[in-house]
Amino acid sequence: MSETNRLKLPFIMGSQAQKHVTHNEALLAVDALVQLAVVSRGLSAPPADPAEGARYIVGAAPSGAWMGQGGRIAAFDAGAWRFHLPAEGWRCWVADEARVLVHAAGTCQVLRAEGPEVVPKLGILTTPDAQNRFALKSNAALLTHDDVTPGTGHMTVTLNKSAAGRDGGLIFQTGYSSRALLGTFGSDAFQVKVSADGSVFSPVLVADPGGKLALGGPVDPAVVEPIQLRAPVRIHANKAVIEASSGTVALHLAHTQSGAHGGFLLSAGATGAFSIIDQQFGTRLTVASGGGIEPGADNVASLGSATRRFASVYAATGVIQTSDARDKAAISIFPGTLATSLLQAIDPVTFRWTDGETFASAEAERAGEGGGAAGPGDEGGATGTRELGFIAQDVRRALRAEAVDFGVWGLSDRDDPDSRQWLRPDQLLPILWSALKATRAELTELKARMDPTALPGS
Repeated sequence: MSETNRLKLPFIMGSQAQKHVTHNEALLAVDALVQLAVVSRGLSAPPADPAEGARYIVGAAPSGAWMGQGGRIAAFDAGAWRFHLPAEGWRCWVADEARVLVHAAGTCQVLRAEGPEVVPKLGILTTPDAQNRFALKSNAALLTHDDVTPGTGHMTVTLNKSAAGRDGGLIFQTGYSSRALLGTFGSDAFQVKVSADGSVFSPVLVADPGGKLALGGPVDPAVVEPIQLRAPVRIHANKAVIEASSGTVALHLAHTQSGAHGGFLLSAGATGAFSIIDQQFGTRLTVASGGGIEPGADNVASLGSATRRFASVYAATGVIQTSDARDKAAISIFPGTLATSLLQAIDPVTFRWTDGETFASAEAERAGEGGGAAGPGDEGGATGTRELGFIAQDVRRALRAEAVDFGVWGLSDRDDPDSRQWLRPDQLLPILWSALKATRAELTELKARMDPTALPGS
């Protein structure tokens, strides 16, 4: 046996000459391998100017003075390279990587710290306690996927709680006072909550296990829509878009207070029609695909009211009313004598509106009429546009005097006799027509009495 088993140090033989040479070779080997530390590993050629005593782990396919020495330890001593074959279990410090390697299974691998697999507590730069059995004090923490084992490339963190009523999530604190919660706290609903004092938390977002989402409050399970806004919302944007790929797209304005009106639905159909739908009484108004504006039901709704009147109505044609006989019942001729009596009792008047005068004056000015000339009833030549029409109270007195009632007159509120009175001027036209026919009949009869030859057929 000429050398040691582990480090391969040469023995000094009894009959050997120059025993100091063998002894020096053994010392150089011990110096190179004991407390092994190398400059670097993986080089394929020796450095141009290595330091005395420098050691390297030769790369897999070396050249030059290292040719054929792949994987060995190269030590530069006394101006020459010496090579040592590492054995199983040798450890080595690599300076440029600042890590320890171990030679195992024919290659140098990173040495991993071994310790107990289960520890009761672990603290990094801080002391853990019974509540926080893992504690870390650091400016940042990184969790990355395993690229050494190698892993799957995934990186997940699992927070597991024992029951739905327990807490599972992240708590964000300022000065060890909680300010935000993120997770499933007290239920299996995912929540985001915030607090100004660490004791009272307000829900910002709640998503229940059924897939419903609420903003600003808890999810109401009775509401069928999957997304709920539980607090006032302000949208500051150039536009807001509500889209639907099929059917209709709608915006529901509802009041949930007990006994309150059900609300309105603004609905747009695929054909281009837009509707305002009363949740209690049905469709109120529709803008048809052709552009026409239609009430929700026939012959029911009014345009404006006695207290909310339109100042002017502009149209390319006159007012058209349905007058088909099939839409009428109990038809009878309006007596000419009654028409004449009403005509005598009702006087047309000129007047100025007590409100809306500014609008009327502006309309007259645009039409080139100025402020309007003084008319009957003006005192001192008062300016302002005057109107021509009838007084509802005069028409009412005339109707009562004749004990007759029809659609020419009415009250804004039938239950309030002091409410505003209105007139339908279209109802006055048949009165004039009937009175004119009665007058013509009287004239024809008078002519016949005065000149029998003037009668038709004479």
